[in-house]
Amino acid sequence: EVERRLTAARQFDKVLSNSDLKAAPTLPEEFQMVLSAVQSCLVADARTFGWFSAPVDMIKLNLHDYLEVVKNPVDLGTVHARLLSGDHYESVHAAVKEVRLVWSNARLYNGRSSKVSRAADRLEAVFEQSYTEAQSLGPSPFLRGDDDKAVPLRSDPVGWDRLGR
Repeated sequence: EVERRLTAARQFDKVLSNSDLKAAPTLPEEFQMVLSAVQSCLVADARTFGWFSAPVDMIKLNLHDYLEVVKNPVDLGTVHARLLSGDHYESVHAAVKEVRLVWSNARLYNGRSSKVSRAADRLEAVFEQSYTEAQSLGPSPFLRGDDDKAVPLRSDPVGWDRLGR
């Protein structure tokens, strides 16, 4: 389990090292709310499961039928990078739909009673709660400057040691 969590932290480091993330754009508020909820999930995943932060490694895990079962694979790290790029999603609904696809893919491939599906259920609850709170409160304070104007987004939601400490 520790190895899986360290792998999630390393995979998240790879996502953050992409050059497009270093120049994070300023996003409209509604996308900032989705980003904030995704970042909450990435933190929770890095601290616990480590299964949802990076694409499924079908070769390493010997999942030769994965693409036959899961037609549109996606992970939280990919959604995070796409949100930060600022030009991938045409609407907030499309971004939220893709986050929810992460959970449904996990359930589809692993079955409802599997450990991975139960982890997806927990992270889905984190996402839905975070997104609902963001909608009611507005974007997270770290996404805003003192003058209440949008500022470049922080591309590292976990913290300096990638485990939130």
